[in-house]
Amino acid sequence: MFLLVGLGNPGDRYRNTPHNMGFDILDAWVALLGLTWERDARRQALVTTFKSSGVPWVFIKPQAYMNCSGAPVQSLLQYYKGSPAQVVVVHDDIDLALMEVKIRLSGGAGGHNGVRDLIAHLGPDFIRYRVGIGPRPEGPEASESLADYVLRPFSAEQKALKEEKMPKIIQGLQLLVDKGPDSAMNRVHSL
Repeated sequence: MFLLVGLGNPGDRYRNTPHNMGFDILDAWVALLGLTWERDARRQALVTTFKSSGVPWVFIKPQAYMNCSGAPVQSLLQYYKGSPAQVVVVHDDIDLALMEVKIRLSGGAGGHNGVRDLIAHLGPDFIRYRVGIGPRPEGPEASESLADYVLRPFSAEQKALKEEKMPKIIQGLQLLVDKGPDSAMNRVHSL
């Protein structure tokens, strides 16, 4: 089993912002599979399931704010009787170029508060599927706070690149789930 967790913030205000990259990727993948989200109010999440070659996939979008994602994911992990090693967290990463992908098998939060909260609830041993939203602003925009940058809507140029690269991002994520992280890492990093 895999629990595929997209990180983001609930609500229209945060739609199409860099910090909601995890939600956007899971939304695109779920739509591609013809699935629909169901609300699990008890566990503060939107959830849907799929089976591939007999292996269940549970797609999860926590509906707590980004920095409080750990409790809903921990609750669902317990409900599905899974382990942190079965969790794949899809999240934005400001230190990677827009739509660049890196996979990490464990480790620290890398300055990401949503990942930090997941570590507090699950421990560090879950898979991170990091998708770039960078580069960090330079020039006159450099004075903009990081929070302002990640919570403002994508520019038209960024949105076009995101739409162009989304099929490859989903392909890489599916490769990770189908073939495992070791097999997927080199291929995903070169997509």
